[in-house]
Amino acid sequence: MTKFLSHRSHRWLIAVAVLAAIAVRLPYLWLSTEYLVSRMPDDAFYYFTITRHLARGQGSTFDGLNLTNGYHPLWAIVQTPVHWLTADPPTALRLILALATLISAVTVALLFLSVKALAGQRTAFLVAVVWALHPSMQHTDLSGMETVLYGAMLAATFCFCVTRCCPAPPPSAWVKLGVLLGFTALARWDSLFLAGLMGVWLLCQRQRPLRDRLQAVVRIGVPFALIVLPVLLWNKLTFGHFTPISGRVKLWYQQVGYLSQFDSLISLEYLRAATHTMFVTRPKMLLRDTVLSAWGRGKEPIIALTALALLMTVFLWRRNRSHDKHLREKLKCLDPYPAFAAFIYTYYTLCFHHMYSYYMLPITFCLWLMGAACIGSLLERWLSPRWSWGVVAVISLFTLQRAVSHHPLWRGAPLVRSVQWKVKRYRLALWLKQHTEPDAIIAAWNAGVFGYFSERRVINLDGLVNNDELLDALKSRRLGDYLREKRVDYVVDYFLRDHTRTRPHLTMHSENWYDVVEPIAAEALWANRRYLKLLRRVPFDENKRGRAFYVYKMVKR
Repeated sequence: MTKFLSHRSHRWLIAVAVLAAIAVRLPYLWLSTEYLVSRMPDDAFYYFTITRHLARGQGSTFDGLNLTNGYHPLWAIVQTPVHWLTADPPTALRLILALATLISAVTVALLFLSVKALAGQRTAFLVAVVWALHPSMQHTDLSGMETVLYGAMLAATFCFCVTRCCPAPPPSAWVKLGVLLGFTALARWDSLFLAGLMGVWLLCQRQRPLRDRLQAVVRIGVPFALIVLPVLLWNKLTFGHFTPISGRVKLWYQQVGYLSQFDSLISLEYLRAATHTMFVTRPKMLLRDTVLSAWGRGKEPIIALTALALLMTVFLWRRNRSHDKHLREKLKCLDPYPAFAAFIYTYYTLCFHHMYSYYMLPITFCLWLMGAACIGSLLERWLSPRWSWGVVAVISLFTLQRAVSHHPLWRGAPLVRSVQWKVKRYRLALWLKQHTEPDAIIAAWNAGVFGYFSERRVINLDGLVNNDELLDALKSRRLGDYLREKRVDYVVDYFLRDHTRTRPHLTMHSENWYDVVEPIAAEALWANRRYLKLLRRVPFDENKRGRAFYVYKMVKR
């Protein structure tokens, strides 16, 4: 067994991990469209609709009326060819998920190679298999968002740094790293900071001559700039800003919502809230998404976390007393990644109270890979190859059992009550397709599903994939004028029960961005109630007194 599982067998181990990733993700393609819509964020359908317009030569637009840059360009470029193959929305959706499955398989292979260079073949196989089967990784990869491609690019840059840039890379390696960092930035704009930290790290390498450090920074910076600057210049020349509109809108939501609750960002109240978020709320979310969902509930997650903490403690205690120069050299090459993860963690905690776990993907990578280095070092020191492979096999089989038992195909793809409203939204989109004119203009909040499945011109009133014209209308409370100027025919809303009889309570202080948009939307509809005629009401669930979707017809201009 030891002879078979030598360094020459890593191709077989990579194949097993890759096939495991494909095997648990590919069956999602045969699930119903309603189930797929219910488990995907609405933002994913912004991508699908924009790339459908791009494939048809209609430009970078979501609603067919306004140009937008509210998305990360690389994921849009990758999925655009899918819409050349089919015009059917459910079929295109499944093809995009199939593409995401292949990308996630590549990520698993890159993780294997990275961990193999850090901690050995056994730990590499363990990390790759657990990542491939992890429920949260499945959910992230098949969310339809840019995260799956972002993860692949992060894994590619990480793998390249470990295998090609340590300890003495050739000059061409820096050029290739610059290319990888450029495409990583296009996958998600947060990675601009990773490239900057990489340059700072190179300049701080005092053991190298200053000339060599400067040459390395230039070799990275030139290809990086050639890839990134054209998109940034297009943003500036077309929209007036280097940053996408989605980032500016979300930042405004936070400024008028969560951040406006405090007199000053350096006040004691704000520091208390930020500290609680940083050290209580965020760690719970990260542990839930990186460990707990794979190991079940109850005592098992606590046992797993305790064991991992003990392993990392022993590793760190013994590291200074060890002579593992190979591992220490490899870890030195990865210093920009923990710094990048810490920056992302701090930035989103202080500036974006409401956020999603996939924003924290760099932190997930660092936690997994640092844990892999600890576990691999201990396996090499404490166990023989035969026993360590036994431990890897037991953990892999247990994770496989968890993945199978929680897989929607095995469980019959049940729709829990909390996502029933997403199914209602999908059905309402199909209703709009059947009961509205082909050239109708519809305005909606969270408009992704409506725009994609209704195949109508749907204006996104959140502003995430619109432009500064709508953002200015939101800021100045002129949303009603904006609806009339755009000659909107229908409005789809879900914020309040009845906007046309009771004046809304305008409260702008909230931790949730929906509560920031709600008073603006409610005020606009209340002020324009004489122009609106209620056509349809679709409750979120069977409780008719609960929240619902409202479809209005604008009867007077």
